[in-house]
Amino acid sequence: MSYQEIAERLGISRQGVCDAVTSAIKQLERYEAALGLMARLLKTRAEAAACRRHLEMVEPTPETRGALGAAIAALSNIDGIEG
Repeated sequence: MSYQEIAERLGISRQGVCDAVTSAIKQLERYEAALGLMARLLKTRAEAAACRRHLEMVEPTPETRGALGAAIAALSNIDGIEG
C-alpha cells in the first residue's frame, strides 16, 4: 500500500504515515544494533548451508543413510525458520 492509501484508511495525513514509518524503521534499527538478531540469523543460515554441503559430500552407507537424510532435512528446516 502507498502512504496515501494507508493514510486514507487510518484517517490521518500522508505525512503522519511517513513519520510513523520512519520512526518505526529507526526503532527497528536500534533493536538490531542492540540485539543483533538479523546478523545471527544470517550467520546461522550460512553455517547451516555449509553443513548441508559437507553432509551431501558424505557417501551414505545403508547404516548411515537415514541419519544423513535426517541431518540434511533438519538443516533445511533451520533455513525455513523466519521468526
